[in-house]
Amino acid sequence: MPSGASWQAESRVFLGRETEMAAISDALERNEGVFLNGLAGVGKTALLREVAATLEESHSVVWISGAQAARALPLAPLIRLVDLDSDDVARSALAALRAMSKWRDVILVVDDCHLLDDDSAALIHLAASRHLARLLVAARSSEPTPVAIESLWKDGFVTRIDVSPLDRFNSDKLAATLLGYRSESTLDWIWETGRGHPLFICELARTIVDLGDADTVPTGPPDLKVVPLRLYDLIERQLGKLEKGQLSGLVAIQLAQPMQISVFDRVSSADIRRSLLRRGLIVENSGALEVGHPLYGQAALEFADPSLTNRTRLAVASALDSDEEATIERGQLLLDSGLRPDLELLVSATVQALRMRQTGLSARFAKELHSIDGRPVHWAYLALSHAMFGEWGLADEAFAKAVRSASGDELGTVWTIRLYATFNYGDPNRALEIANQARHDLVGPDRQVATAIWLRCRMFVEPIAPVFHDLAVLERDKNLHPR
Repeated sequence: MPSGASWQAESRVFLGRETEMAAISDALERNEGVFLNGLAGVGKTALLREVAATLEESHSVVWISGAQAARALPLAPLIRLVDLDSDDVARSALAALRAMSKWRDVILVVDDCHLLDDDSAALIHLAASRHLARLLVAARSSEPTPVAIESLWKDGFVTRIDVSPLDRFNSDKLAATLLGYRSESTLDWIWETGRGHPLFICELARTIVDLGDADTVPTGPPDLKVVPLRLYDLIERQLGKLEKGQLSGLVAIQLAQPMQISVFDRVSSADIRRSLLRRGLIVENSGALEVGHPLYGQAALEFADPSLTNRTRLAVASALDSDEEATIERGQLLLDSGLRPDLELLVSATVQALRMRQTGLSARFAKELHSIDGRPVHWAYLALSHAMFGEWGLADEAFAKAVRSASGDELGTVWTIRLYATFNYGDPNRALEIANQARHDLVGPDRQVATAIWLRCRMFVEPIAPVFHDLAVLERDKNLHPR
C-alpha cells in the first residue's frame, strides 16, 4: 500500500478518461482551445495535467491558476509571466506570450478560472483572440465564471467539454490501484460514498490506507460521520456558500426525494431549483429531483438551523400530493417537524399506514393521534397497530378502553376494527367469540357488519356447509349490507 511521501504521486493515477481525451485531441487538431467544466473533485485538474504532459515536447506550456486569496489583486495570476519590476503587468504578459509564440506554439493552461479576477480573465480572452496562445482552461460548474471566460466558447476560441464522474468500472479500477488490492466490500463502500468523483475516491482510499487494517474499513451506505476530514471540509465549503433559501431547498429534497419538480417549485422556487442544479447539489431524473450526492443531503440537514429544517418539513408536507404514499410521507414530515400536526392529515396518515400494513409508522401515527385527540376510534387505531406487532396485551387494553368510551356509529367502527385485528392478526376462534358478542351488542348496519365477520370466522373454524347455508339465508333476506 502507498503511504507517507509516496501517496501524493500514487494518488495522481489517471484512468478512465478516453472519451474526454479524444474530444480534447480533436479540438486541438482544429487549432481550438478547450474549456473543461465540471463539479469540484470530478477530475478537471487531472485532465489538464495529462493533456499538458502530452504537449510539453512540442509546445511551450504555461500554467496559471485562479485563487480565492488573490482574487482582489488584479492580474495577480499573470505575475509569473512578467518581470517583477514591470510597471504594466498586462502589457508585459502579452509581450511574454508573443515572444514565446515566435519559437513554439503556446498552450496557456488556466486552472480554477472561476476564481480569476475580471482583469486576468479579460487578458486571457485577449491572448486567445490575438492567437498568442491556445487555451486549456477549467472551471467549477457550481460557481459563476467571469464574463470574459464564458465568452471564450461563445466566440469560438475553445470547445466546451463537460467532465462527469467516473463510471463504476473505472472507479473500482482507480480505488484498487490506490489501495494495492481488491476487496469487493471496500470497493462497494468507495463507490457508494465517492460516486465516481476521483478526488473523493482518492481521499477515501487514503483513509483506508491510514487505517492499516481491513477489518476497520467502513461499510454500509454513505455516512458523513466517517468520511475523511478533507472531504468533509470540501462539502462544508460547498454548502457554506448557499443562501438560506437554497439550503432550505436542498433540505426539502433530502427529506422527500425523489421530489417532483412541481412539488419543489411549490416548496421553494424555480430559481432556487436551477441554482442547485447548476451547482450539482441536486440532479433531475425523469421529472423528479434528488440530491446530487447522499453526503450533500446529510450535510444540509447537519448544517441547517433546526428551525429552518422544521419549517421546511412543514412546507414539504403541505405541498405533497394527496395519494396514499404521499399522505404517509406528509404525516411523517409533520411529526418530525415538532409542530402540532393537522388532525385531519394525521388521521388520514394513520389509516393509510394501517391499510398498507406499515406497522411501525401506523403505531407512531396512532400514538400521536391518541395523545392529541383521545377519541375511541383513535384508541382502536392504536390497538390495531399493537395487534399488527403481536402485542396483544396492549391491543386488548386499548380495545377495551375504546369499546367502553364509544357510542353510536363510533361504537360500530371500534367493534369492526377489533374484529378485523383479531381475525387477521390473532386467533380466528377468539374472533368468532368477539363477533358473536358484537352481534348481540350492536344494532342496525353495525350488526350486519359484525354478522358478516362472524360468518367469515366460522368458515375457518367450523364445517363449511352450515356456514354457507346461513350466508345464503342472510343474502336472500337482504339483511347483509357490510360497509
